[in-house]
Amino acid sequence: SFSNLEPDNYSIQFTLSSDVVSLSYLSSTQSESQVLGVSQLTSSIDLTIMEGIENITFTFTAMDGSGNSMTFDALFCTTCLIEPQVIIEPSETENNEDEQKTGDSTSNEPLLIGVIAVLGALVLFLLVRGSSKKVPRGLPTTEEDQWFSNYVSK
Repeated sequence: SFSNLEPDNYSIQFTLSSDVVSLSYLSSTQSESQVLGVSQLTSSIDLTIMEGIENITFTFTAMDGSGNSMTFDALFCTTCLIEPQVIIEPSETENNEDEQKTGDSTSNEPLLIGVIAVLGALVLFLLVRGSSKKVPRGLPTTEEDQWFSNYVSK
């Protein structure tokens, strides 16, 4: 979009790649599509903006040798004004509050690091200790013999 243009004569210039086979356009002030010559790598369109015309829209379609096409639009506006985005700086009071909040979070960092270290040590201790499996030694006890005899017939 081109905004807040003064009534005058303008020229739209294109630099085309060697892949472009055709470039056509349709203007909102015309009823039929026009084709630009693509024999040269640069092409141009002359545009006259008058006071009675508020907006002129161009729709361009470029096609390459493989048959792929791309369409894009351009708006030329005499009455509209597109304003740039303005970044608003925060006030001093907000900065002070942010500093206080970050101060609180930095005071929690040593506590957080300590908790992580304790949890890490606990996990390491459990991994090293592992689960000790008791290997049977010697003969079974009398209680084990009685239990076993209930399930095994002689």
